[in-house]
Amino acid sequence: MKFILSVILFKGSLLSAYSQVDYHEFKERYNLSCRVPDSAIIVGNQQLMDSLSSLEVVSGAEEFYYDHAWVYYMRYMKWKNKTDLQKAADIWEEGWQEYDCLHCLKSIAGIYRHLDDCTKALDLTELYLEEVPDTDEVDYKEIYMRYRRCRGKE
Repeated sequence: MKFILSVILFKGSLLSAYSQVDYHEFKERYNLSCRVPDSAIIVGNQQLMDSLSSLEVVSGAEEFYYDHAWVYYMRYMKWKNKTDLQKAADIWEEGWQEYDCLHCLKSIAGIYRHLDDCTKALDLTELYLEEVPDTDEVDYKEIYMRYRRCRGKE
């Protein structure tokens, strides 16, 4: 019985590797929080997002990249492992490169300050300020604090 189940799961995973997905259909399964959530919620979110990352997200890709990276940022906030922070930066960078996702760009800049790479943090912050439309609201206090914390660390 285990063998049959394994074969079915393996075949299913092969088929799904070539599948497309609309992220909006899965969004309700993602437990989003601005506070550091329970460990089980973080792990559940990570499993969902990592599974979806093996598929081609055809709708909601910007939101997917942002949420996927947010899972790893929450992992960092919970367990203080800097590899999770780097993983979040990598995912947000991919979202910026692939989809010009400004939320991803803004987040990358903040992450690199936490990774003690102030040069990259400030370069990405300047790029964000150049790219953000005049109609979008910018949190200049956050930008100021990033510069202030990076002063002398470049």
